Amino acid sequence: MAKKSSIASLARMAVTLSFSRRCGSFLRGLRWRRCRKTNSSNNHLKRDFFPTKPPIKIVITICEEALVSDQGKTPEDPKAEAHSGSEFRRTTRRTFLSRLGMVGLLASAGPIASTLGEQSDIDPAQSPDLENTVPVTLRVNGKKYDVRIDPRTTLLDCLREHLHLTGSKKGCDHGQCGACTVHVNGRRMNSCLCLAAMYQGDEITTIEGVGQPGKLHPIQEAFVAHDAYQCGYCTCGQIMSAVALLTEPCGPEDADVKELMSGNICRCGAYQNIVAAIQSVRQSARLGKAG
Repeated sequence: MAKKSSIASLARMAVTLSFSRRCGSFLRGLRWRRCRKTNSSNNHLKRDFFPTKPPIKIVITICEEALVSDQGKTPEDPKAEAHSGSEFRRTTRRTFLSRLGMVGLLASAGPIASTLGEQSDIDPAQSPDLENTVPVTLRVNGKKYDVRIDPRTTLLDCLREHLHLTGSKKGCDHGQCGACTVHVNGRRMNSCLCLAAMYQGDEITTIEGVGQPGKLHPIQEAFVAHDAYQCGYCTCGQIMSAVALLTEPCGPEDADVKELMSGNICRCGAYQNIVAAIQSVRQSARLGKAG
């Protein structure tokens, strides 16, 4: 009787697994969603299955458990034998799914635990953040700074994150907006395109080194007088380019100024005021030379 019961259990298991292959996998989990009955305000849970085949190891495990449970029954008890079918069906709906869920959790817990164990063995002193750094000495606004940075760190990120000089802004991070403009040896450059480690020994000037409160640069004063800014995000880069423009060959017309300032974008559209501010400083410089 026990043997017949085991064979019957395996047959029912095969039918169940065949059905599960057609309608979905119990392994990839159940997606529970709350849905509302048509004629009731109470919510209930509904199971949705994702189609895939259950692994053969899980099938063997479930079959072996069915055999063990059948072998544990007393074959002489006719009532237990008579109710074996209904008992198996109850187990199939509830315990079968819970066993599969537990097996999936245990299978996924192994790689996670091993990963956590490997991470805990890492010495903080040998972490990649500390290993892959190089010493860099920069001269910024007349001061010397010694920092350890990743060789891939841009000059903009070094200024903002390591030296805490946040006047240079990160706009596009692709050298297209000009918000990150700084001077390197008097020449304006987009700091988001420069590697900081390449400028050791060079004289770097940021907006913090152009003017001081109470002693602004003429370009800064002109920007204030002509209202050459709106949101202010691009203003630092605009001023840095305008200061460099004063020492560069440039024609007297507004079109010449616009051409040399074309690398700086103002999304607010204050271009006319910016050009007016620059031209006022250039005119004052020409009058000063003439006088």
